Amino acid sequence: MRKLVMVLAVLLCITAAHAGEKIKVCYLVSNFNDNFLSKIAESARSANSNTVEVELFDAQDDVIRQNDQATTSLMGKPDALLAIAVETTSVMPMVDACREAGVPLVFVNRNPFRGREIPEGVYIFAPDTRLEGEYPAKFACDALGGKGGVAIIRGGNHEAAVNRTDGAKRIVAQYPGMRVVAEDSGEWFREPGLRVAENILTTHGDEISAFLCNNDEMALGALLAIDNLERSNQGIIVTGVDGVPEGLESIKLGRLAATVYQDPEEQGAGAVAFAVRVAKGEKVPQEAVLTVNLITKDNVDAFINR
Repeated sequence: MRKLVMVLAVLLCITAAHAGEKIKVCYLVSNFNDNFLSKIAESARSANSNTVEVELFDAQDDVIRQNDQATTSLMGKPDALLAIAVETTSVMPMVDACREAGVPLVFVNRNPFRGREIPEGVYIFAPDTRLEGEYPAKFACDALGGKGGVAIIRGGNHEAAVNRTDGAKRIVAQYPGMRVVAEDSGEWFREPGLRVAENILTTHGDEISAFLCNNDEMALGALLAIDNLERSNQGIIVTGVDGVPEGLESIKLGRLAATVYQDPEEQGAGAVAFAVRVAKGEKVPQEAVLTVNLITKDNVDAFINR
């Protein structure tokens, strides 16, 4: 709560110069039903003030819907557009529409231009998703003593899923006694993650020493699969990404082994503050790389109720 108050204070300060003139920001979120993304949306909504208007759009994980929402929102002549892309490979219609309208576009959470030149008028406000895959993978490999088989449960078709998965594989490859036994998509959600984990455990049996999951929801699904198949006594390590409250509580209880913390307030109200600075023509980096932290039982208390 204290951090949110600080973020909002900064937001109010940078918009004070626009006394009597409200800055309008449209924020396109890929899916409100996602636990972590819903917290980003909630934080972004809290950035509404006497000087800033935030309008939120839910794409429901539909690329066409999100591109249509971009077109619709631009008709309202916003000062800036923020977007958490449904698929980072399909953002050019949105980029072109913003460029034609002369409206700056800020991609949050996911970087569609990782390793490529960022187009003019486009900004990135996101973590290095490669680290989000590497940190928990290294933790798991070290915890297993560098020996064992891992299964990767990846998310959807965008940069975060690709980089988290590739990051995990790069780390596993550094350990001669480790190997990736299986990989499948849990679609970012708990129930699909549960089904995928059950299938992997049924097919590969005792070969699985760890599940490296692209987010906490799928990791919690993998833990349920382990319980359902009565494998809880086998010491299978499960890791996630996001640091959602239920994931942190699971670490506290000794269930989830590790996760990576992203700050939803930073990507919500903080991203709105960044977009306001862009809209005002202030000098900002075209790519702002956000910090992520590995969370284990040793430091989880520092992140609970953050």
